[in-house]
Amino acid sequence: QDKAHGKQQLNLPLTSSADAHKVIEPASGNADSYENQATLKIVNNQALQKVGAAWVDVTAIMTALGIITYTPDKFTDQRENKKIDVTDLDIQKLYANGYGPSNGILYFSDNISGGSEFPGLRLKNGSQLGGPLTIASANPLYTLGDFNSVSKQPASLYGDAITFLSGAFDDAKSALAKSNRVATPTTVNASYLTGNVATTATVYSGGFENLPRFLETWSGKTFTWRGSAVCLWNSRQSVGQWNGTYYDPPNRSWFYDTDLDDPNKLPPGTPMVRVFMRTGWQEQLVGAQK
Repeated sequence: QDKAHGKQQLNLPLTSSADAHKVIEPASGNADSYENQATLKIVNNQALQKVGAAWVDVTAIMTALGIITYTPDKFTDQRENKKIDVTDLDIQKLYANGYGPSNGILYFSDNISGGSEFPGLRLKNGSQLGGPLTIASANPLYTLGDFNSVSKQPASLYGDAITFLSGAFDDAKSALAKSNRVATPTTVNASYLTGNVATTATVYSGGFENLPRFLETWSGKTFTWRGSAVCLWNSRQSVGQWNGTYYDPPNRSWFYDTDLDDPNKLPPGTPMVRVFMRTGWQEQLVGAQK
């Protein structure tokens, strides 16, 4: 009877499947994909901006402006023991050139790489956002340096796995011993939704403290994070097991962001559930005769 009270249907997350990973997978045959909500998407090296009801190819202009840069084998992820085919997304240039997603939702997917190739999205120059932002990636997602640390905006990151790199991360040293990769203090203000490698009788996942991944020597350095953390799946692409050989952990200054208690400060596209509760009935006399 909710319709009789003026309440419209609410499309809940995971309408077509019980597989939470579907939210970051491509939209083809997938009603749950964040690609369906995005107004800017980068799919298989093609950037598309939604203008009205039409999708406009903006690959050439965004590449020329340095907003997106694709580089095969850009750096080595030592947890995965793979060279990453990186799409670098320059957040500062994204907003400075007017390409921030109109509804705050950006989607990324790259399945053009074959064989042993390993595509990923990396966010750089992201210390200040031009507005609320949600980025969903079907592939591993990396941030480079501070993210949303200046004039904090509602923000969220979704990815098959999420790795936080400090501003000192040097691609050229990524395959060297961890002593060559010394982190600098880094701040990230974003909720994240990601996956992990399951704990078994013989393998430990790393736990919550290693749900966000690291690839550097962080000894004595602080990683500051504010947001909300959700682990909803086993990673499908980033399946390298956790261990302590490729990084040293940071000092963790991690807290839930209480701004999330305000519905007006939630990141764009945050999944919501509406609940109606009947608390009681009250008789009301309508149209009474005098």
